[in-house]
Amino acid sequence: MAFVIKRSKRKERPYMYPFVEKPATKKELERYTEYKLFKKTKEGKELTRKEKDALFDYIRGSSIHTKKGIALQGWILNFEPVLKRFMIKFKGDNMVYEYYAPDKMSIRNNRYMSGIDEIMEVPKKKVK
Repeated sequence: MAFVIKRSKRKERPYMYPFVEKPATKKELERYTEYKLFKKTKEGKELTRKEKDALFDYIRGSSIHTKKGIALQGWILNFEPVLKRFMIKFKGDNMVYEYYAPDKMSIRNNRYMSGIDEIMEVPKKKVK
């Protein structure tokens, strides 16, 4: 008898989960811009250019726990469903680096990402 492993469908909207025993309440999170962006994307609303740039800055700066989310007051705000995967090559460097961002422009607009030679988007795998 063969066992069939069913892959669960990826969540289509951003989600959050705690990574500490007593995280902050959702009411306490309301004052943070990161949480406001999370709520907006969860509701399916379109982000402005400024918000997309800010989201990439927050994700890039919060890479301690995850590459696809933001650690905030004991919660991980996972933006994986709204992010795209990019491979970036910098000038004078033979290495390729992986980043997650809403779009290419948010990477180009980041003030710390200077000297980019090439950005390539990696398409998402289709889950059946």
